[in-house]
Amino acid sequence: MTTLPITRMTLYKHGVGFFERRATLEGESVTLSFPVEAMNDILKSLTAVDWGDGQITGIDYATPQSREERLVGCSIRLDDGRSLRDLLISLRGRQVRLRLDQDETAEGVLIGLDELPERQPIAASLVSLLQDGGQTRAFTLGRVQGVDILDEQGAADLRFFLEVSLTQERQRQVTIRLTPGQHDLSVSYVAPAPVWRVSYRLLADPETEEALLMG
Repeated sequence: MTTLPITRMTLYKHGVGFFERRATLEGESVTLSFPVEAMNDILKSLTAVDWGDGQITGIDYATPQSREERLVGCSIRLDDGRSLRDLLISLRGRQVRLRLDQDETAEGVLIGLDELPERQPIAASLVSLLQDGGQTRAFTLGRVQGVDILDEQGAADLRFFLEVSLTQERQRQVTIRLTPGQHDLSVSYVAPAPVWRVSYRLLADPETEEALLMG
């Protein structure tokens, strides 16, 4: 894999740094990876120069879909801290089996979750099912210990939602396209960096009465 080492770096007190990468290489592309949060500054300042006989033919930047874009069409939406409540709301109209306390189960099409007004215990909310024969039953949310999703699409949507939540993107890639052959490639950019503060230390020798300033 072709890499470009950092050959020069300048840090500033404003929380950004200037970075230059340079190397002699052979190939038709170089790919650099950057943290997602740094991409805005990098794309605004990225400069690539081939100091040799080769040429740069283009720069590609992958723009993957956001989390919300990937979840378009997924019927499941879960928020932190209230996943069971949100799951029951999302499964409305699907065949489920509720696992209740006292080893009881109830199966049917989920009608919905009736929430109580604010400042009322959420455990007292009612979960309603439409069972075979047309009868409806309601259970308090506090009795629900688990949910078996009997609808294949509902189960698939839940798995997909969890996979998307797990694979949150950390890095983005920039690919520099080159003509075939040798290259003396230099790439520079500005990126977020730790704040650089100059500090000094004064060392004094009481015997010689000499001082050394370090900085």
